Amino acid sequence: MEIRTLKEEEFSKLLSKLCSIYMEAYKELPNYGYQNKSETKRYLKWLYGGDPEGFLVAFKDSEPIGFISCHSNWWDSKLEKVVGEIHEFVVSPSFQGKGIGSKLFEESIKYLRNKGRNTVGLWVGEESDKARRFYEKRGFRYAGNWGKWRRMIKEYEID
Repeated sequence: MEIRTLKEEEFSKLLSKLCSIYMEAYKELPNYGYQNKSETKRYLKWLYGGDPEGFLVAFKDSEPIGFISCHSNWWDSKLEKVVGEIHEFVVSPSFQGKGIGSKLFEESIKYLRNKGRNTVGLWVGEESDKARRFYEKRGFRYAGNWGKWRRMIKEYEID
C-alpha cells in the first residue's frame, strides 16, 4: 500500500473512482454523505481545492482504496484560532479493518503537525459509532454538537 498526495491532473483523472469509494462507504450511513455523483464530485473538488497537500490517497496496486482530506489552516470560530481540520475520511468497505484507515489518519496528523497545528478537529456523525470509537482511541474528545454532528478535538503538545 502507498499513501500520497495527487497533482491536480491526477486528481481530475481519479475523481470518478474517488467518488465511487466515497459513495460506497456512505451507503450504510446515507444521512451523513452525499448520495449522488454530481454532489459528491463537487464536494471532493472543494476538499481538494482547500488544501491539495492535505488530500491524501491510499493506493493498492495503483488503484485508490481510500482517502483523507484535511485543511491545515482552518478557522475554528468556537476556539477562535486556526486549527488543523479533518474534513473527510473514507476507506472502501472491502479494505476496511486492514489498518489502511489507521495509516491514512496517521499521515494526515503528521501533515497537520508539520504545518504547525497543535489542535486538530473533526466532525463525526452522531450515529457513526465505529468512527467515533476510532477517534476516541486516538485521543480525540467530545467538544459539542451541531445537529446530527458531534465535534471532536485533540490538543497536541507544542513541539
